[in-house]
Amino acid sequence: MPILVMLIVGLAVGVVGNWMLPRHSQAGMLSTMIFAFLGSFTFGFLGVALGLYPTIASLAGVVMSTVGALLLVGVYALVMRSAVSRHPRTPV
Repeated sequence: MPILVMLIVGLAVGVVGNWMLPRHSQAGMLSTMIFAFLGSFTFGFLGVALGLYPTIASLAGVVMSTVGALLLVGVYALVMRSAVSRHPRTPV
């Protein structure tokens, strides 16, 4: 059950994050959703391991999973923006 919660949170944040990313970034929907799920998974289990909340399915676990997903998608967007600005596409 906790993994299902993190998957849903990660996918939802991934979809929203993909809409928020600039169109010139090369981030696809799938890669954004994968990074969001990884952030959700990492922060969800990290909070339980540190004893911050009892389960990932609790409200605090869902909030931390959302924060982790947003954080990782944001870092991914910054890295992609930096890579695109260093190597701009030349018109053919």
